[in-house]
Amino acid sequence: MTVAEAFKQEQGSLMPLPDNPYAVFESTVVSVGKAPYVRYDMNDYSVPHEYVQKQLTVHADSDWVRILDGLKEVAKHKRCFEKRRQIETTEHISRLVEEKKKAKKGSGMNRLFCSAPTAREMFRMAAERGYSIGSLTSKLLRLLDLYGPAEVEESIKEVVTSGACHSADVANVLERRRRQRGCYRHLRLIYRTTKGLLISLFCRTRWLLTTIFPRRNNDDRFERTGEQAGLQGYGARWNEYANQSWVKELLEAEAAEKNRRSLERRLRESQIHEMKPVSEFDWEAEDD
Repeated sequence: MTVAEAFKQEQGSLMPLPDNPYAVFESTVVSVGKAPYVRYDMNDYSVPHEYVQKQLTVHADSDWVRILDGLKEVAKHKRCFEKRRQIETTEHISRLVEEKKKAKKGSGMNRLFCSAPTAREMFRMAAERGYSIGSLTSKLLRLLDLYGPAEVEESIKEVVTSGACHSADVANVLERRRRQRGCYRHLRLIYRTTKGLLISLFCRTRWLLTTIFPRRNNDDRFERTGEQAGLQGYGARWNEYANQSWVKELLEAEAAEKNRRSLERRLRESQIHEMKPVSEFDWEAEDD
């Protein structure tokens, strides 16, 4: 019996192929670092930010890269066969940006609300009036660091009761309460004030010295030129020669000669020979 006859005889007993083809892919376990990307085949594929610092599984075939957390598919990208590429999904990046904005905004506010609960009412009033919430948060946090939670809470209560919601009003109330207690200014405020006074004093002193002792004129460059040329006696007795008419011409000639000799030396060391311009070529000469 031939092979063809055997196949024809057994063909009726064979099972049909399944409707779903067998999945053929490469499976790899990967780790997500601090950034929401997984590295596969020398490329970085984005994943949702909530899977940072976790282990995921990559199923990759010739067309797609699927990233799974157990049996759940968390990301799917078109496979890239280039190297050192970063393949991202817009949804992953936008969600990450929104979460970072919320975290940055909420951390400062939460600290304020825990330390000074009345700040919630102040923020509500500021939002209704269209004030900048971010600026208000940063300025109140600065006051919180300077004066402490108890003082900031009492000052915010007083400001909100008066119907205001500016950080400047809170700062004024804090300063008034400090003066009433007879306390010294906070060290940071003293530092800022002292720093400002020192800077002002330095600027005024510099202006005064510049006025009394003006800068030396441009003739000083001739003094330096003489010293660079090796004329030590000339430099030591500069005040005697400064007003002589021939000094300027002499030093300019010395500087020009020094530059010329320096250029010749550099050309000689570079071994660049003199070149004939095109206008001097003998176009009628015959080639030997």
